[in-house]
Amino acid sequence: MLKHATEYYAELFGPAQKYDIQMDSSVWDNLPQLTEIENDMLCRPFSENEIKNALFQMEKNKAAGPDKIPIEFYQSCWHIIKNGVIQFFEDFHKHQVDINRINYGIITLLPKIKEASKI
Repeated sequence: MLKHATEYYAELFGPAQKYDIQMDSSVWDNLPQLTEIENDMLCRPFSENEIKNALFQMEKNKAAGPDKIPIEFYQSCWHIIKNGVIQFFEDFHKHQVDINRINYGIITLLPKIKEASKI
């Protein structure tokens, strides 16, 4: 049973299978491309106004994100926290934020035992 569970979860949450798929680079040749000016606009740092507008457009009364803080907090305390939020976006733009663990979770299997609530 232990071997079966170990294999199941190793396959489910283990490293992804590697595929050797290659694409012909000429596939992009006939598609419209960004101009250098358009690319520069997309690659520029986030402005305070862009960040604030995005936060204030988010729908209220929804489930909190990975930080467990609802959007209402960010909206109502913007005047207090804006410098920290803006700094985060600046660090993100400079690739100084480790985003590898944003969707990371830990699953723990707990054995069922009789009278577990009395332990």
